[in-house]
Amino acid sequence: MNLRKISATQAILAALVITSLINFLIFKMKVVGITSIHLQSSEFFFPSSKVIGSVWTLLLSCLAYSFSRVIKSSMKHALWTIFLFLLCIFYPLYTFGFSFLPAMIFGNLVTIAVASFISGSLFSLYKVESFLTLLIALWVIFVSDLMFFINWMRSNGWSAICI
Repeated sequence: MNLRKISATQAILAALVITSLINFLIFKMKVVGITSIHLQSSEFFFPSSKVIGSVWTLLLSCLAYSFSRVIKSSMKHALWTIFLFLLCIFYPLYTFGFSFLPAMIFGNLVTIAVASFISGSLFSLYKVESFLTLLIALWVIFVSDLMFFINWMRSNGWSAICI
């Protein structure tokens, strides 16, 4: 299959199939990450796993759309987009089911950097695709902030504060 001929619909459907499979596996395996464990005895806010899975499905569909547009004229940008996609979908694996905090922090920082880099490099020619890619960085910044706060507060003995 010639990737340059992939349509937006095909790319989005592929992303939906992959993310749905990953979300299903996470649900079936009852994966509970370290942040969720820390939340069980507190009143901290953190999005539910259903919200997180839904947001990632949307974000990776946006990335697939961006890929389908960028591949037509820039293989370099398309390869970066594929790298970001792989970085995102393998996150549950290299963080050991969201349970190894150092890998989660490292993965989040790399994802933010790569998504920001791609967004910036796309901006001059692909405004919409740049914005859609930036959404990944913004989401990971948001979740990372919550994750840092929850883990920091827990490690400092705070357990009943709402944010």
